[in-house]
Amino acid sequence: KQISFNGSEGRRSRSRRYSGSDSDSISERKRPKKRGRPRTIPRENIKGF
Repeated sequence: KQISFNGSEGRRSRSRRYSGSDSDSISERKRPKKRGRPRTIPRENIKGF
């Protein structure tokens, strides 16, 4: 169970890093559907971070 959780977190941290790039933010807009969160909130969260 711990290994599975780590794999999920690794993918999420990678997505956040990519969203920082302009060209990546475009692909991030399509990814929010997998997260289940709107595309406006994730971007604001990253900027606030």
